[in-house]
Amino acid sequence: MKVRTRLVGAASFALLLFGSCGGDAPHPAPPAPPPPTRDVVAARIAELDADLAEDSPVEAIDPERIRGLISIALSSDRGMRLAGREEAAGLGDGAIDELEAILADSTVAAAEREVAIEFLGLLASPRSAESLLTLLESSDEPWQRAHAAWRLASSDQDWVVPRMLLRLKYETDFDTVIWLAKTLAHYGNDAGLGALSVIAAEAPNDTLRASALARREEIARAAGASSADELQRAWNAAEPPAFPQPDRSARFDREVLRWIDRFREFQLRGVDDARFLLERMGTRAAELLGLALSDSNLYIRLHAAQSLKRMGRRGEAAGPALLERLDDPEIAPMAAEALGAVGYAPAQPRLAQLAGGPPGVALDLRLAALRGLGGFADREATAGDASALTALRAALDPSGPLEIQQAAAESLARRGHAEEVLRRLADFLVEPGLDPGTTERVLRTWIVESGETELLTRWDEAGIEPGTIVSEEERMASRRARKALIDSL
Repeated sequence: MKVRTRLVGAASFALLLFGSCGGDAPHPAPPAPPPPTRDVVAARIAELDADLAEDSPVEAIDPERIRGLISIALSSDRGMRLAGREEAAGLGDGAIDELEAILADSTVAAAEREVAIEFLGLLASPRSAESLLTLLESSDEPWQRAHAAWRLASSDQDWVVPRMLLRLKYETDFDTVIWLAKTLAHYGNDAGLGALSVIAAEAPNDTLRASALARREEIARAAGASSADELQRAWNAAEPPAFPQPDRSARFDREVLRWIDRFREFQLRGVDDARFLLERMGTRAAELLGLALSDSNLYIRLHAAQSLKRMGRRGEAAGPALLERLDDPEIAPMAAEALGAVGYAPAQPRLAQLAGGPPGVALDLRLAALRGLGGFADREATAGDASALTALRAALDPSGPLEIQQAAAESLARRGHAEEVLRRLADFLVEPGLDPGTTERVLRTWIVESGETELLTRWDEAGIEPGTIVSEEERMASRRARKALIDSL
């Protein structure tokens, strides 16, 4: 990496040259050996496979009995309907093949196929949940996907959460997304609240918008939150009432680990899908990602750290494992940034040490440590705060690399000390060779939090619409205009 520094005076250069020739300077200590790794993910999956193996045979149920129960479930007599459903719930997995055949037959009335989906949910077994998931993922009929998402809530199978989360990425039917969000919340995952907000604002008709709003408020009430917005904030911040998370099953662990194991794949889609769903999960997934940080496969370790960084505060359970990986030269920079993102406060002293640039610390790790220290702004004061602020302010030394100065100033601003570095941040907007994008985001966040609505309007007007193709001259003119706004304060 090319390092840019301010020029130092000739006297300083001579002093540095003279010092480098001395024979009495102590040699830096050798780096600590990297923590051990082993094939932990695949080994744990194999253990769970053995524990969860099912050898008992499944006895097929007479198809006529199943179709008869479907007819009873459609009866006008409420008592008969309830009795039919109660009997269907006890059929066992022997009913699944016939229920799947009914769903695949387009000549069967939609009402009967709807009951077949309901029966799959009532069976409440791993195999019936798998059938519903397959329907959710592959049916060409949106109403079937929506009903499958709905009935997965009654299956009592928490291991369905990862694949339901992935469906949020690809589902195009608004009704299905609404029920995905509702069922995910049933299993203690509120990642679907954001999708409901989008539907409530952008759905093509009033019915869908009203349904999304209603489901949002139902989810909030069930969680004990005063509003859906409060619950969404709590989910992102890993705070009550969204946390603590429910206990998870062994099948849940195995499903999450199977997705983590996909990080070793060469095909990027599998890796991207795994990251998408894992970063939208909670405490138990974070613990399993922490386990994966010691896997012998580099890509599993690296993508696990990236996923934890994107989880934010929901990933704090992996803090101790991330801290250990600061001695892993292959993923240490990502671990340092992830420690700040998850808010693991005990890591602050070590990050502060790395941010100071001791001998033997690479520039990319020092930069990552500085950025990681910016992630503790909204935490209560800890013993590590003083050392963190000292390290950040020392890194503002004008004779040091510009990337270091920029990272330190941005992190100070994120921790609530923007006023002392505003001018420096403004300078970074137009400094050749630096990426001003992160600085622009930090400054905009500070403007929003300061409540300066007029300044925010002028800041946004001086910017360039995302996706707009402009010349480098126009882009620089925008940055100069924004710098002038900050300089005028």
